[in-house]
Amino acid sequence: MLLLSLNFGIPFFDRKAANFMMPLIAKPGEEGGLGLTNLQIGLLSSGLSLTWALSGMAVGPLSDKLGSRKPIVVIATFAFCACSMLSGLAGSFLLLLGARLLMGIAEGGVMPVSHAMIVSEVEPKHRGLAMGVGQNLGSNLLGSTAAPLILVPIATYFGWSLNGIFPLFMATVPAERVDPRLTASLTGVVLGLGEVIGGVGSPFLAGALADMYDLTAPMWLLVVLTLVALVASMFLRDSSPALSSPR
Repeated sequence: MLLLSLNFGIPFFDRKAANFMMPLIAKPGEEGGLGLTNLQIGLLSSGLSLTWALSGMAVGPLSDKLGSRKPIVVIATFAFCACSMLSGLAGSFLLLLGARLLMGIAEGGVMPVSHAMIVSEVEPKHRGLAMGVGQNLGSNLLGSTAAPLILVPIATYFGWSLNGIFPLFMATVPAERVDPRLTASLTGVVLGLGEVIGGVGSPFLAGALADMYDLTAPMWLLVVLTLVALVASMFLRDSSPALSSPR
């Protein structure tokens, strides 16, 4: 479980790297950047999320059909790291966008397959904890904590492109109500839909709003989406085996 968590942290490290280095990447060409607009910045995030979502929806069912988990995770992680290196070589917006699209394709299936591996090895009463550790521990330690501390100083002194060489609750509820043989398929769909809504639509819309109005517009968008999520959460039904099983 810890190895899967750290393994997911590797692609998340690079996925969030672009966010931390975006002030440098978006600079005008004469200052070492690509001269990006707010809309283009949003598209870089949306593009990766779109291919990440589609990949998860495709790789999850493939894993369930083949019954093979570990090789898919290993191959996908190495492919993601190779695509990450391409992003560091990008000299234009289109090349960087293409590299980010490939990164999403390579890594989108890792978490659905990882959840399926956890379900097959962990007892139901510990499954929520195991999935939380698997999805959030490594990604937050590496992607949210280590990435800005490591990447920003390097990008500041040596340029943002050098960082391309470094990376060589969503599933628990659905997994309680599905055949373990289909866990990767279902979690792929759940995570994929989340990526499409939050990862594809939000950055694109936020960038467009920032260009049309000002940089406070995306903040208001976040407020609205938070309220929508709060209302939607009120209609969830608890499906925990401990609560739903007959006493």
